[in-house]
Amino acid sequence: MKNLTFLIFALMFTQTTAFSQPCLPEGITFTTQEEIDNFQINNPNCTEIEGNVEISGTGSNITNLNGLNVLTFIGGGLLINHTWNLENLTGLNNLTSIGGDLDISYNNALTSLTGLENIISIEGDLRIGTLHVSGSGGNPSLTSLTGLDNLALVGGVFQVCRNNILANLEGLDNLVSIGGYLQIIENVTLTSLLGLGNVNFVGGNILISNNDSLLNLIGLEGLTSIENNINIGGNPSLLILTGLDNINSIEGDFSISGNTSLTSLTGLHNLESIRGDAELGNYNLTSIAELYNLSYVGGNLGLNGNINLTSLSGLDNLNSIGGGLTISNNQSIPNLTGLDNLNSIGGTLWVYGNPSLTCLTGLEHLTSIVDILSIDGNASLTSLTGLENVTSIGNFLRIHDNPSLLDLTGLSGLNSIGGSLTVWSNNELPNLSGLENLIFIGGGISIWSNASLINLEGLENLTTILGGLQIGGTFEYLANPSLLSLTGIENLTSIGGNLEIQNNNTLVSLTGLDNIDANSIENLRIKYNSSLSTCAVQSVCDYLASPGGYIDIYYNAPGCISQAEVEEACETVSVLEIFSEDHFTISPNPLESGTTIEYTLYKNSPVTLKILDLSGREIATLVNEVQMQGEQRIEFNTIGIPAGIYFCVLKTSEGIQTTKMIKP
Repeated sequence: MKNLTFLIFALMFTQTTAFSQPCLPEGITFTTQEEIDNFQINNPNCTEIEGNVEISGTGSNITNLNGLNVLTFIGGGLLINHTWNLENLTGLNNLTSIGGDLDISYNNALTSLTGLENIISIEGDLRIGTLHVSGSGGNPSLTSLTGLDNLALVGGVFQVCRNNILANLEGLDNLVSIGGYLQIIENVTLTSLLGLGNVNFVGGNILISNNDSLLNLIGLEGLTSIENNINIGGNPSLLILTGLDNINSIEGDFSISGNTSLTSLTGLHNLESIRGDAELGNYNLTSIAELYNLSYVGGNLGLNGNINLTSLSGLDNLNSIGGGLTISNNQSIPNLTGLDNLNSIGGTLWVYGNPSLTCLTGLEHLTSIVDILSIDGNASLTSLTGLENVTSIGNFLRIHDNPSLLDLTGLSGLNSIGGSLTVWSNNELPNLSGLENLIFIGGGISIWSNASLINLEGLENLTTILGGLQIGGTFEYLANPSLLSLTGIENLTSIGGNLEIQNNNTLVSLTGLDNIDANSIENLRIKYNSSLSTCAVQSVCDYLASPGGYIDIYYNAPGCISQAEVEEACETVSVLEIFSEDHFTISPNPLESGTTIEYTLYKNSPVTLKILDLSGREIATLVNEVQMQGEQRIEFNTIGIPAGIYFCVLKTSEGIQTTKMIKP
């Protein structure tokens, strides 16, 4: 289409060559009215200027262009700027084509483009106003684009910027093709795009932004596809997207954001595919139902900052996202229903800062996430229901700052994580139940700042991680203040980094780390665990015997205050190995009214036997005395104890043993 148009113009110009006189290959600049008036005297028979023409009246001198009425063609560009008293472009009436750019900017008195009626093509850019200087650059008195009525083709960028009283684009009714970008920016009284109705091709990006009075996009009906990117942003009066009704595909990125009056996506009902990224972020958007034909996004999809959006219904036919999916800061979305047919995400799934989100229902068809899964900062999220069919995550799994999250059961189908697992600041999470099928982690594990976490149950099938194991962090605010035991990682045999146990103030023993191969530990940190008295487990003892890196052991309870204390305790680790759950039994368990606790002492020892609830609160002290070597038997009456989960903690000179009990 574009080549054919140029061919027609070329034939027209060839026919008029005999009556034209090329001149001024170096171009010409006019800065005064006198220079314009004397043009024909100074340049006789000059009708086709081969170079650039600049009309730049740096004061009030230039008032008309009548002296240029012989010009039919400009081979270079035409620049008309900084004229104070030029009201129209009469005098350029015989100009039919411009081989370069036409730039009309900074003309304070210009009210119309009358004088350009015979221009059919501009092979370069057409700029009516510019963004070069903040707050200025336009034509503040321009009310109409009348004068460009016969313009059919712009070979480069078409830009309309900072024309403060321009209400529409009428006058461009014959324009059919724009080879470069279309940019409509900061025209404060522009209410519609009427005038662009015959444009059927835009070769570059489309940017429509910061037009304070723009109500709709009527005028873009001729477009059926967008060849590159389209960005509609910061238009505070935009109510609907009517005008985009015929668009079925966007080959680049699509962004609709910061349009504070936009409540729906009316106008997008024929859109089927977006090859690039898509971004929706509009404060008052309440519905995206008009996207019901959208089935594919090739890049990233962002649904961010839609404060009043209550549902994702409208995305029901979306089955594939080539990049990532971000759902963030949508204040009113309770779930992800509407994404029910989504089966593939090629990048990251990030669900962040959605305060009304209670679950992830709507993602049931999703089976794998190629990059990262991050569930972060969702204040009301109580479960991960909706992710049951996800079996693998290519990179990190991050579960952070979800203060109402009760369990991880929505991840029950997950068996592999290519990167690290981080579980931080989930204040109601008691354990890691839901990860029972997880067998491989390609990175490390970091578990910090989970106020209610009491153990690591849920990781029982995990045997190997390729990164470090960090339970608690260096600073107090990274503590797990309720952690009672490391139950859940007994089957972990190998890590590929540091072993760090820090700031877990209720943790009394490192039992659970026993089976880790010391050769897989790079460095060892055990510090700031104020109740931790038993550090002499097999993996730690083996590492201390032959360390592979540095050792930090301090500020724990007596028995684990220093490296020397732990090494001394390790001398009896073989005895401690005999002291196992085989010699510490609770029967029956689940508990009945009368329960028997049995254990064996291998030497005389002070003994305490306590019952704790899930929060670590002491329910009963059954033994607090020195007992003699041999078998011990304690009867525990459970009448009056509420149903729930409890811990029986036995402490002797040989160490601490913790066993979970269930009261039905």
